Formats: sequence, structure tokens, C-alpha cells
Amino acid sequence: MLVSAVLQAAGIRTAAVAAHELAHWAAARLIGKDASINLAGPLGYSSTSVPGISTATRMQHALVRHAGWIFSVVLAAVAQMHSSQAGNV
Repeated sequence: MLVSAVLQAAGIRTAAVAAHELAHWAAARLIGKDASINLAGPLGYSSTSVPGISTATRMQHALVRHAGWIFSVVLAAVAQMHSSQAGNV
């Protein structure tokens, strides 16, 4: 049972990290920049590379930089609300 819970947590963590990086990627594409995502699994270092981001405006740069954590907070809030409504808290 513990192994199952650990594997489930690792899967959820990997999906959350992928969604976080995808938010950076989508923001980069929104401002017209190419981007690539490097996913390293549940305990590795994942990142999104945006070549040419240095030529973006300060606002565009901020959008790409902060898209990940903003998305992660919204995802956590939605998950918490769903869990509360399901009575799993």
C-alpha cells in the first residue's frame, strides 16, 4: 500500500510539474517566442527554455517568468476545492 501511494504521488508530482512548465511554454508562445520543455521526472530539475527572451519587453518577460507559479497556485486551489467538495479533506 505504501509503494502504491508513493508511485501515485510521484505520478501526480510529474503531472503537476509538466503542467507548470507547459504554462511557461504557453506564455512564451503567446508572446511569439519559441520554447522547449525539459522534463526530468518527479525528483529531477525540469525547465522551459525560451531562446530570445532577452529581447522581450519587461512585461512579456514577467508573463513568461511568472506563468508557472501562477498556474500552479490556481491548480492547487482547484484541487483543494474539489477535494473539499468531495469530502476528502
